[in-house]
Amino acid sequence: MCYTTFMLQINPKNIIPITEARAKLDNLVSDAEGNNFFVISRQGKAKAAIIDVEYLMDLQRKLDFAEMRELHKQLQQGFREYLIKKGYNPDKMTDEEAEKILQSIANQ
Repeated sequence: MCYTTFMLQINPKNIIPITEARAKLDNLVSDAEGNNFFVISRQGKAKAAIIDVEYLMDLQRKLDFAEMRELHKQLQQGFREYLIKKGYNPDKMTDEEAEKILQSIANQ
């Protein structure tokens, strides 16, 4: 399985110690809109986040799409290597020929 990471830019003012977060949780939840989110720290280490659910879902969709794209790339490369190993030239093969080979593999 492949894992793709996205680097999030965290505004230092949005890193909140847990003791402070408890005192202003209502405000943090209200202010967590769009890409504005808060990281809750405990003993100086990031432990949790308060994040807009829509933004979180969008990040998950982007991550899923990136992983699917990477998987597709790996499958194409694996099929190409298989074809070469079997003596085919994938650069000169038609889509129909490749489809027939894929069907024969699937039927094994």
